[in-house]
Amino acid sequence: MTTSTPPVTTPDGVNAAQLAIEALAARGISADIDEDAGNSWLIIGEDANTGSHAVLCLFRGDDDETVVLRVPDPDRDDWYAATVVNGVELQLMIRPAAQLGDCVEAIAAWLAEGRPARSLTGGTEGAIEPDYAVGDPVWLKNNHGFPVVTMNNTHTSHETVTFTIQAINNGRYELDTDNKFARRRHCGGSDVSADRLMRPQAAPKDGGARY
Repeated sequence: MTTSTPPVTTPDGVNAAQLAIEALAARGISADIDEDAGNSWLIIGEDANTGSHAVLCLFRGDDDETVVLRVPDPDRDDWYAATVVNGVELQLMIRPAAQLGDCVEAIAAWLAEGRPARSLTGGTEGAIEPDYAVGDPVWLKNNHGFPVVTMNNTHTSHETVTFTIQAINNGRYELDTDNKFARRRHCGGSDVSADRLMRPQAAPKDGGARY
């Protein structure tokens, strides 16, 4: 059974990069900051021969920005951890800003396994990828590979938007959702490729994470 590490208090004025680099260093893992077009993220444990590595950054559900060069907002930010093998990035997990330790542990475990390639189902290379069907609930990844998150219908909290597959045409997917805020922002829609879809993941029992 997987358990979450205890939440931590984010020190005032300490940016996300410093927090993550120190947490990774405590596990003997090196990380470097990378930047492009105003976005920033950490490249972790890069293999000198294959280039395989892990990625860690913050994101907010109401925009597409990914950053590590600012102080985390515990009420709005989530950590996003992923693996990159042969140029393919796949999500490891998403955790609230206070649960950085979960991402560090997941990355450390992946590195300890020798940076194996993973499938969309979260297994190692060679596993069968999901076969989506009409009526299946799915999450939709934005341009940075994160599942779309927006306000719920009562405008009281953020939630990962669940879409339903309405039709499949030549390997492309038609989606719909009852989340009115996602509809208003035109999230989802028609002619969606399979690589932008992912199976919904179970929320933790304490309801503390948005992922």
